[in-house]
Amino acid sequence: MKAVILMTRLSDYMLNCFRMWHIRSGVELHIVRLGVDPREAPFDFPDSLAGISFYEREAMNDAAINEMILTLQPQLVICFGWADNGYLGAVRNRPTGTGAVMTMDTQWRGTFRQVLGMVWGRLRITHLFDFVWVPGTRQYRFARLIGFPKSRIREGLLVANETNFAPILESYSGAPIKRLVFIGRYLELKGLRELWQGFIDFHETHESDLTLVCIGTGPLEAEAPDHHSIQHLGFVQPKDFREVLKGGGIFILPSHREAWGLVVHEFAIAGFPMVLSKAVGAVDRFLDDDNGLLLKEVTPEAITRAVIKIDSLDEKTLAAMSRSSAAKGAALTVDNWCAQADAFLKAAKRG
Repeated sequence: MKAVILMTRLSDYMLNCFRMWHIRSGVELHIVRLGVDPREAPFDFPDSLAGISFYEREAMNDAAINEMILTLQPQLVICFGWADNGYLGAVRNRPTGTGAVMTMDTQWRGTFRQVLGMVWGRLRITHLFDFVWVPGTRQYRFARLIGFPKSRIREGLLVANETNFAPILESYSGAPIKRLVFIGRYLELKGLRELWQGFIDFHETHESDLTLVCIGTGPLEAEAPDHHSIQHLGFVQPKDFREVLKGGGIFILPSHREAWGLVVHEFAIAGFPMVLSKAVGAVDRFLDDDNGLLLKEVTPEAITRAVIKIDSLDEKTLAAMSRSSAAKGAALTVDNWCAQADAFLKAAKRG
């Protein structure tokens, strides 16, 4: 069995899903991907893996992608999104009998651009694919709006690499260390300015040992505050989190816009209580009153109020929140992902 995967940029968690799919089902994978962006996410990926072939999108024109698929005659093509017209053309021209799945992590926000996209999707997208694969309920709604019937929508697209985060949970018993941890690109839309200001304001009015650990890189690095209770660790490879964050913490992601937020699943697996903005798509699956706080607005004042609540939590409460996060994280696994990918293959064979 062969599958061609047409990607944007590769991530550690998606590579883990592909690798496990090959190991468990023997599927031969051919992955077209954009090169690593060293400015924002300099992942250290292997050049090759058994059963998986990589192709650089920048080195392939549209005709070359078409030719590759026609030569390979795969049973399935998985296309990440609809932004690459070359990818869409390859899906349109795929061999007879080859199934096609589109992935989508965009949540419906009702913008004018999305309304136009909804119309365009109904006219140009939905008929190209047998299924659309989304991470959660907000993306499910968007898929319905662009014309996919319920019978052709599947959830569970984005799954964390458990091997990088379960060891963090195993490194402590009971309550995690009372420290806030932010992980993400240093971008304005992540709510970093508000997080930094709100955390600093907290320390100006409260005597506390609470720290904030920030992990990531990006344009806002130059604005990162030099504060005695804030650590900036730069970009950390996912495999190194188990050492860097031994003992756990409380995860905070105050994004203004976050289509899904796979990092939320990662730190649910690690047993971190959560502080998330309502803009984060993964809130619907991984946050409840029993494992964290929901930020209804992203302002320094709202951040300060949330930090005060976190600082007031005792070990018993933090331990209970940690167990709840871990249970939510464990409910979605790479086994689920592989089973769904296999189901797409079976549907293509029946077709």
